Amino acid sequence: MDIIVNKKEKIKWEIDADVSNIKEYKIYKDGKFLETSPVRSYIAKSLKTGQTYEFAVSSVSLVGIESDKSNIVNVTIPFPSSIHQQLTDDGILVYPNPAKDLITIKTGGLPGQSFSFYLVDLYGHIFISKTVEKDTDIFNQRIDMVPEGMYIIKLVSDKTCITKTLVVQ
Repeated sequence: MDIIVNKKEKIKWEIDADVSNIKEYKIYKDGKFLETSPVRSYIAKSLKTGQTYEFAVSSVSLVGIESDKSNIVNVTIPFPSSIHQQLTDDGILVYPNPAKDLITIKTGGLPGQSFSFYLVDLYGHIFISKTVEKDTDIFNQRIDMVPEGMYIIKLVSDKTCITKTLVVQ
């Protein structure tokens, strides 16, 4: 049985056997049973961008005999193109964007450096200022007390200053 990934969340599979004896297919994600499907395709739900998942499928005959699982297929859910471009430009990723309550900042572009994080409105008013410790690869920042609008995120270290835009809803 071969699994084919059509889009970021839709998988389908082909089977060499006679499908007239097959009652359903069992879908496995990361080694655990997920659910059944009466057809040879499945739309995976609740997958997170940037994550990789392992999928496998088995068939169940009309008399209830389950086949061996297919080969495992790794499926990586890509970032939307604009976010992916942000990430590849300087190694920094801010998401979600737009955001309401909480943002996550991946700081892969600042290894081995402590840095200052600033959230600044378009008039230059600083709403949040904090120091982020050296070797912090990812951190979360609450923004639920920040008014709606467009902001600039500044990450400042001894060696660099990186800016990103953020929309708060």
